[in-house]
Amino acid sequence: MQINLALCRRRIGMSQRELAEKMGVTYQAISQYERGKREPKIEQVQRLCDAIGCTLDELLGVEEPTTPEPDRPILSNQIRAVRRLRGLTLQDVADALGTVKSAVSQWETGYMGMSVTTLCRLADLLGVTTDALLGREIVPTPDHDNTNPPTTKGGPTMGILKAYKAGLEAAQEHENWSRFDCATFLHGYDPFLTFDELAEITQEIAVELGRKW
Repeated sequence: MQINLALCRRRIGMSQRELAEKMGVTYQAISQYERGKREPKIEQVQRLCDAIGCTLDELLGVEEPTTPEPDRPILSNQIRAVRRLRGLTLQDVADALGTVKSAVSQWETGYMGMSVTTLCRLADLLGVTTDALLGREIVPTPDHDNTNPPTTKGGPTMGILKAYKAGLEAAQEHENWSRFDCATFLHGYDPFLTFDELAEITQEIAVELGRKW
């Protein structure tokens, strides 16, 4: 279980200390769980599942975690997307935050979590809010004409058009979707869409379906 606990925790970008605070235990206890030096009590096992968003079978290693590549956790995808949008390299981010390039790479693959302090510093560096990195909000973009389908300066692109059609069909099937739900679907459909494109496509879908997002 120690291997899957660490894996599930890292895939959502959570540090040992953050998980410990959520569980009401010491981070040393979490470290011991992950290294197999100590076993959590049965009532704590379900709390661990709830805290890191996995099933009991996933935590115990009976099943593989349900977030396969390339559908990486939202935080990892957001970090990579915004970094590229800002034209920064892994080394640029590492130098600015006083860390090493490999650490930034592991944040983007979901292999290693980060502290809340580091998340705040990274958001400041990239010029976005922490909520944007966590996928809870879309990066603000300038107003644009509500045309259908969404276009770029050179007209509609195949990638955007495909994402728009897929998002429109999915939104029609999910009447209770919020703007965040739609953007999350689009990001999973095409991780290479920029924040501007995600915001534009989501807005056009809302207009088309008369949704007040």
